[in-house]
Amino acid sequence: MNIYERIAELEAIEGIEEKIDNLIFDPEAAELVDLRRQVADGIRFYSVAVHWFDRAFGGQEEGGWWFDYGEPDHDFFEHTRLFATMKEAEAYGPKLDDLIAELNEGRPEVSSVISKGRFCWVIQEGYPHSWPEKFPRYE
Repeated sequence: MNIYERIAELEAIEGIEEKIDNLIFDPEAAELVDLRRQVADGIRFYSVAVHWFDRAFGGQEEGGWWFDYGEPDHDFFEHTRLFATMKEAEAYGPKLDDLIAELNEGRPEVSSVISKGRFCWVIQEGYPHSWPEKFPRYE
């Protein structure tokens, strides 16, 4: 079992986050804190998660421009996985294609004026996070 699998296993324990937040000693909570520290100290890893994405108006320049944005959808957290290598993440992502197709059934593409967003799976370095990290600027 690699460090990421162990973190996921520990994070699945009911009540472990409350123990960490309230500084209640528990061997598994202590192990989880230590493993997270190791990851934060520079062990590179990748996540694959279901994201909600849409298109937003960026500004008036050149007749108006748009950009894509997204964020992890925590309603589908059980499908999130962490991997030590990009290759492992790339192998897992397509396994979510059927779920994504089902979630997007009847939803127009984000390029449509009637779109209210769609689901996708995204590979990111580190834990799942919203994107883009900064509001884009027209140049």
